[in-house]
Amino acid sequence: MSTEYCSLGISMCEATDDSLIVARDLASLERSCLAMEQFQAAYGWLTNWDKSALFLLNVPDPPDSHSLPSVSPTNPTSQTVCRHSVRVIHSHIEFLRVRINDPNTQFTKIRDIIVSFALPHLPCQLPLTVLRRIISQCLISRVRPLLAFQPITRTQAVELDHLLARHIHEYYHFPFHFNSALLTLPVESFGFGFPSISRLNSTLALQGMLRDLSHHILAFRTMAAITLADWMCGLNHCVYPLDGPSVDRSFSRCRHSLPSLWITAHDTLRGAGLTVPTTDQSFLLGDVALRHLLRACPSLSFPLSSYDVSALETEGYCRLGDLALVAQTDLPRLRLRLSDASLCSVGRWLQCLNADALSNIYLGMRPEQPALMDRSSLLYPRDIRRYHTEAALLGATHVSRQLPRQHLPDSLIACDGSMIPAQGTPDSVRSVTFAVTTSVGSLTGSLDKYANGATILHGELYGMIVSALLARSGNIDNGTIHSDHLNAIRVINSGLLAPLLPHAWSPLPARSLYRWLHSIISSSAKPPALIHVKAHTDSSSLPARANALVDAIAHDSHSQVIRPYPVPYATFELDSFVLYSPSLKFIESPLPSLLTHILCNHTAADPTFVPGRTLALPLYDLHAPPDHPYVRTPYAYSALVQLYARSRQLDSASVRFARMGDISPWCQFGCECLETPHHLFVKCRRFAESRNKSSQEVVDTTSMLLFEAKTTVQTTDVYLHSARRLFVDDASVWPLRETRYYLGTVPAIQTPDQISSVLATKIAHVWHGASIRLAGQIWGMYKRTTNPLVGKAERVFDLPRHLRHLQSLS
Repeated sequence: MSTEYCSLGISMCEATDDSLIVARDLASLERSCLAMEQFQAAYGWLTNWDKSALFLLNVPDPPDSHSLPSVSPTNPTSQTVCRHSVRVIHSHIEFLRVRINDPNTQFTKIRDIIVSFALPHLPCQLPLTVLRRIISQCLISRVRPLLAFQPITRTQAVELDHLLARHIHEYYHFPFHFNSALLTLPVESFGFGFPSISRLNSTLALQGMLRDLSHHILAFRTMAAITLADWMCGLNHCVYPLDGPSVDRSFSRCRHSLPSLWITAHDTLRGAGLTVPTTDQSFLLGDVALRHLLRACPSLSFPLSSYDVSALETEGYCRLGDLALVAQTDLPRLRLRLSDASLCSVGRWLQCLNADALSNIYLGMRPEQPALMDRSSLLYPRDIRRYHTEAALLGATHVSRQLPRQHLPDSLIACDGSMIPAQGTPDSVRSVTFAVTTSVGSLTGSLDKYANGATILHGELYGMIVSALLARSGNIDNGTIHSDHLNAIRVINSGLLAPLLPHAWSPLPARSLYRWLHSIISSSAKPPALIHVKAHTDSSSLPARANALVDAIAHDSHSQVIRPYPVPYATFELDSFVLYSPSLKFIESPLPSLLTHILCNHTAADPTFVPGRTLALPLYDLHAPPDHPYVRTPYAYSALVQLYARSRQLDSASVRFARMGDISPWCQFGCECLETPHHLFVKCRRFAESRNKSSQEVVDTTSMLLFEAKTTVQTTDVYLHSARRLFVDDASVWPLRETRYYLGTVPAIQTPDQISSVLATKIAHVWHGASIRLAGQIWGMYKRTTNPLVGKAERVFDLPRHLRHLQSLS
C-alpha cells in the first residue's frame, strides 16, 4: 500500500516548556543533548536539570542515575563541557507531566481529584442546579485537560461518572442511590444535564485520532499513517480496522502495540455505531501488494496460495498493478485489464473483480458479498469522481425546467436553500432543497443522498456550487452570484483574497462543499463574484426579487409529489478520514455535540437502562422538557425529586419494606393500601387538596393559552379534558391507564392540524412544570410529616479564624 514507503525520523519533540530528545543509543543521546544545550545558550536559555530525567527503555539493568553533558552556566560560549546527574526512569516516558500511553496512572490521578473535591459546606443544602454549575466550572475544568493529554479507557471513565454521582447522592442524604447515567443525560432526554466524564473522554479520544489521521502537518499525518498501517497489517490480518466488520472487534489487549487513545477511540466507534472510512481508496486499483490481498481476502475467495504469491514476488510481480491495469476509459465502471504476465487462473479472477469486490476485500469481507453503503464509490480517484459529479450536475441543468427570470439581467445568478426538519419520529428524514436560476440553465435539487446529515448550510452551498458551475460552463461575463447566506460568502471571499491554510478548513461544517466551491471559482477563467443579499425583505431591487423567486421555488419543492433531482455526494473533497453513520452519512459537523447526542441516544435506548423502562417515553408527549427547572432555577427541589423518582429510588414505605424491612408497607396516612410512589402522588387523601389546587391552575393556564390562540371550541375541549385529568388515573388520557405525571411525562400532544407547534410546546411545558412542582411539593410534605426532624437540624456555622472567639461567648 502507499503507506509502505512512509518513514519518519524523530529526533526531538517540544511543547510549551518541555522537550523530549529521542535517540536509539546513549552516545547519540549525549551528542544531541550537548547540541541542544549549545543552541539554547546562544539565546540565553538554561535547562532546569532538577526537573530533567533520562528515560531508558528495553535496557537491561539500568542505573539509578546518569550524567548528561551541558555547557558551562558561567560561560555558555566556551567549549568547556560540564555534566549534570539526572534520575533514570525505565518503566515509562513522561511528557508535559503525563505518562505517555499509560491510562491507568491517568485514571488514578483523576480519581484522586474527584475524591478530594469537596462541595461547599453551608447551613442549607445547595440546589441541584448550583451543584451542576459548581461541578462543571470547578471540577470538569480540571479533568478535561488531563483527558485531552491522555484519555483513559471507557470502563474507567464510567467508573469516574459513578464516583461523581456518589458525591452528589451523599450530599443530599437520600437513602437509595439514583441512576448515574440518568444524571448526565441532557434535559431533552429527560436527564439532568450534568457533565459526563465518559462522554468527554470518548469525544476527546475520537477527536484526537481523527485529528492525527488528517493532520495538516505532514510529520503528524505520516506518524498516524504508519501507526494505522501497523495496526492493519500487524494486528488485524491486513484488514482496515476502522470500518466494516473490524469495528466490532476489541483491541483492548493490544495496549503495548497501539496507542491507548486509538483503542479508546475504536471502542467509541463500536459503542456509537460509527465508522471511519478511507475516502480515497484508489490505491486498491494497483498500488496494493498481492500478499496484502492474500491476507485480507478470505482464503476460499482468493485463487492464489502463499507459495504462488512468493513465486510471483520472485519474478517482480509484487503489486496488483503488476498484473492488472486500469485505464481512465475503464471508469466509472471499473474493469481490470490484464497485463501480459498474468496467469490464466489469476486473470479470470481479476477480470471478475469490480469496485464492490475490491472494497469488500479491503474490509476483510468476501468479494461476492453486497458492498457496504457508500463505500465502492470511494475506490475511484478523486479527480474522476469530481469530473463525473460536475458532468452529472450540468446534465441535470440542461434537462431541468427553466425558471422564470422576470426580466433579470444575464449576469445575475440567484440561488437559495430551504430545509424542513425531521418530524421527530424514528423513520423521519429532514428535507433539504435548493434552487438556482441563471441565464444558461436552472436547477432545483434535493440533498436526499445526504440523509439526516444535510443542513440548510449544505443546501445554500450546493446552490452556490451549481451556480458557479453554470457560470463557468456558460462563460458568463461579469457574473454575480447572489445568496442570503452571509457566513458562507465571507468564508469563500476570504479564501479567494488570501488562500486559507489547510487547518483553516478543518473546523468548518460542510467543509467539503466549501473546498469544492472555492476550487470552482478559483479555477474559472471568468470567476463570478459572490454577493450577499438580504432575504425576506420588501426591497424591489433585482437581487432581492431574484432571491425571493428561488426561495419560493426551493420551499415549494418540498411538497412536490416527485422529489427534485437528488444531487451527488461530494466525496472527492472529504478529509482523508471522516466519520460515517448510516443515518447521517459522512459527518463533517462539530464532533463534540454530535457524539454527545449519539452516545446519549444509545444510553437512553439501552434495554438495561432502568429509567428508560420506567419512563416509557415513546408512549407520551415527545416535546423536550423546559430547561429552566433543571438548569437555571435556584429552587430545584422538584428536579431532585425527579432524579430519584425516575430512578425508582424514592423511599416510600413499600419500597423501604421491600429493601430494608424496617417499616410497615401500608400507607402511613390511614389509606387501606400499600404506600407506593403512585399511591402517594395520585391517590393518597392526605395530598388531595394540593392535587386539586394544582389541577385548577393547570386548567386555567391551558385555557388562557388556547383562548389567546383562538382555537376552536372542539379543540379547546379536548385539551382542557386532558388538563383536568393530568393528575388522576384515566384510560382516555393516559396510555397505560395510570397517570405518570410525577415522572415528568404528560399525555401526547400530537395534533399539528388543530394547533400550531409553538402552542403545543407551550402547553407541554406548562403541564410538565406543573407536574414536577406538584411532585416536589407532595414529596416534601410527605418527608416533613413522616420525619419531623427533616429541615429542623441544628445549623452550624463555620466562623472565620478572627471571629472564633465569639463561639465561647454564646
